[in-house]
Amino acid sequence: MLHVTCAIIEHDNKILICQRSASMKLPLRWEFPLRLYPFLCKWTGGSLAIAEHAQAIWVDKNELQHYDWAEADAPVDGFIRHELAKLN
Repeated sequence: MLHVTCAIIEHDNKILICQRSASMKLPLRWEFPLRLYPFLCKWTGGSLAIAEHAQAIWVDKNELQHYDWAEADAPVDGFIRHELAKLN
């Protein structure tokens, strides 16, 4: 099993998510950038450039369950809710 860390990037109470492109494996599924080890990070500025994903968007943490996640990314929703609840 491949072990991967992922950044859960938060800004103004929204989370950055990326959609896989149609040419990638699991096309158009949503994912976090496998067994994931998520870390909550704060966006401090700059510009975002996506290289192979179809799109990257900021979504409210309460809307995450409405996206068609890649299987490995689905459990991260619970982590986000738990960690952000501790901050509020």
